[in-house]
Amino acid sequence: MLGIVIVYYNQPQLIRQTIKLLAEDESIPEHRIVVVDNNSDLPCPRDLASTTVKIHRASINGGYAFAVNTGIEYLLETTPTEIDTILVATHEVLFAPNCVSELYTALQFLPSHCVVGPAMHEGHLDGPIWSFGGYFTRAGRALHSSVDEGSATVPAAWIDGAAMMFSLESWRQVGGLDEGYFLYFEEIDFCQRLASIGGTVSCIGSARAAQSMGDQTPRLKFRNGIYYHWRWSRRRTLLTWIAAETVRLIIRHPSRVAQALDGARLGLDWVKNAKGGQL
Repeated sequence: MLGIVIVYYNQPQLIRQTIKLLAEDESIPEHRIVVVDNNSDLPCPRDLASTTVKIHRASINGGYAFAVNTGIEYLLETTPTEIDTILVATHEVLFAPNCVSELYTALQFLPSHCVVGPAMHEGHLDGPIWSFGGYFTRAGRALHSSVDEGSATVPAAWIDGAAMMFSLESWRQVGGLDEGYFLYFEEIDFCQRLASIGGTVSCIGSARAAQSMGDQTPRLKFRNGIYYHWRWSRRRTLLTWIAAETVRLIIRHPSRVAQALDGARLGLDWVKNAKGGQL
């Protein structure tokens, strides 16, 4: 059975649309949905609950990875039928008809520990492509491919966490998503950890979804980027990434450099703690 975890925070109208599109898609295999409300000021509407949709309100806002892990654990505790596949989505994602079933079918034919995701359109389903999977530049920047590859299945370095599917066994094998990130890089880290045990990452071009891109917080981006690259990249790549992102921020958003510096300090502290007090 397919378990669907939707991460929700403060957007009651958007979650209604996401649930509506999922409910109208009769091609989706047998499934259960849990909406994890990250302790929102504007709670997830209770009238969305049904026999297939459960709402779980967390006592804290623990971030994206916390909500995903909590949602999967909730599904396992409350669903009598065995769940073997997980779809993760955020509250504003619009799934095209057959998107979920295309992802589900593709995953069944891939080796163990794989992650798949849809081609993502900007804003609405007839908008331009903004992500056909993710890749890394030579400077270590994590970017989205915006080239529309049609219905092809395209290898990627990572899949955007707005919509990704994987097996329950894969999630268990790597110990879930790393909740230390809170926001940004946790899906990239998850894809990297699955790749480290032989998994692959693919964008399924026949599966389409849409999302409006949001702005990133420099503080968390720098904090998490430093930890991610310390964990997975060569030290030269880490330093190159810091330099490239700093220059880009100075040029485009000079007023936010102080936030980035604070994030960099937090990232270095995280690395120091992970290494037992030494950099």
